Amino acid sequence: PINSPREFASQITIAADAQPGQRLWRVASARGGTGGRPFVVGDLPEHIERESNSTPQTAEPLTLPVTLNGQIAGEQDHDHFTFSLTVGDLVCIDVAANRLGSPLDPLIAVYDPQGLPVTVEELRRGSDPVVLFRATQPGTHRMLISNLNFQGGPQYVYRATLTTAPALLTPFPAGGQA
Repeated sequence: PINSPREFASQITIAADAQPGQRLWRVASARGGTGGRPFVVGDLPEHIERESNSTPQTAEPLTLPVTLNGQIAGEQDHDHFTFSLTVGDLVCIDVAANRLGSPLDPLIAVYDPQGLPVTVEELRRGSDPVVLFRATQPGTHRMLISNLNFQGGPQYVYRATLTTAPALLTPFPAGGQA
């Protein structure tokens, strides 16, 4: 008899015409079932974080746009990722954790090609951060995702959607008139 939770493999098939958004899924067995758990259908390429990416030197490369699925596995786990930008690219990093039922309190930091912190604008969707910034230098930038309260484990998951918008081809003239 099994009296403790065990990991298991499963497969979900998503219809090609499925609309993006959050759905609830459940698992049932002879002993009962789970409550609804969130499952998100997206329209961007998906990337699953691979360890060890816990230092800037072992950062995982990403190609934007992308949706990143990760986990803060332990107390001192930090997840580092790199991506290339062009001057003027507007970058949006929308991190869903609490919206997925995760106890993670995400901390997001972005670094320029020289490793210096980038000034970002942070908004909140509930307690989840949405970080915006414009690239002022071309090249490989680095993003750090960690937990503000230094805890971690299997339930500390996140889903970060990273998108870019290109720089304006013709800047606004002086005076702000378009």
